[in-house]
This record gives sequence, C-alpha cells and structure tokens, in this order.
Amino acid sequence: MKSDRTAVNPAVPTRFRAMQHRNFQLFIAGQLISLIGTWMQTTAQLWLVYKLTGSAALLGVFGFASQVPMLFLSSIGGTSATATTGSAA
Repeated sequence: MKSDRTAVNPAVPTRFRAMQHRNFQLFIAGQLISLIGTWMQTTAQLWLVYKLTGSAALLGVFGFASQVPMLFLSSIGGTSATATTGSAA
C-alpha cells in the first residue's frame, strides 16, 4: 500500500508546506467547490426573494435571517469550546 507521506521540500515556505500532501490538496479543492456552491445558492435565494417581492427591505430581512443561526450557534460553540478545554483568553 502506498503511503501518503512524502519528503518535505525545504524550498517550500513553511506556510505552504501542507499543500505538498495529496490528501490536503483534495480537502482544499473540495472545500473551495463547496463554498462556491454555498455562495451561489445564497445569491440565488436572495435574488429570488427580490424578484418575487421587489422589496429591498424584505431582501435585507431575508439576508439577515439567513445569518441569525450562525450568530447564535457560534456564540454557543465558542463558549462550550472554552469550557471544555479550560482555556480562556
């Protein structure tokens, strides 16, 4: 079985060293494709809201409403992560 580990090239800067590994390259490519799809979906949904209603106010309400779960869940996640690791800034 072939190993994913390769010799690290010293000519590559430290910040890009992870890009030498095939699995990490695939991960980054997958994340990029996924994020582009998410951006397209968000744009299409907001465009549909504006086309159906013609209201900039409703467009703003729907744009804000799509971010509300992230606002609350990130606060809960950060608090629980700090509590479980015992580290605080």
